[in-house]
Amino acid sequence: MQDKYAYFFKCFSHGSRNRILRLLAANGEMSVEALAGEMQINSSTISRHLNNLKIQGVVTMRVDSPSHYYSLNKEEIKAVFDEFLSYLNIKAHIVTNSKEKADKNHEDDPDSSKKSMVGAKLK
Repeated sequence: MQDKYAYFFKCFSHGSRNRILRLLAANGEMSVEALAGEMQINSSTISRHLNNLKIQGVVTMRVDSPSHYYSLNKEEIKAVFDEFLSYLNIKAHIVTNSKEKADKNHEDDPDSSKKSMVGAKLK
């Protein structure tokens, strides 16, 4: 599951892809040629970035021969962000519960201060 998020968020890690996303957000739908002209980058580079975004579901493509038109997939972006936030809350809850258990065990164990000191020395 973590890999899904890594790949999803990695698609936002390039300046050109972010600029493409801003242009699509501002214009709704754009062709590869229009994006290339606006960004002054060749069409093959734009296509490669768009393919990256499409694989992750961030953009959708519509073909109107001979052009390909792209637009933001806002619903998918929002869904993955919401899912990721839920994932973080679940993990935070597990960490919190584990820490609470460790703290409780620490309080219940009379030798815990010795163990803590040994652990501190090893670190």
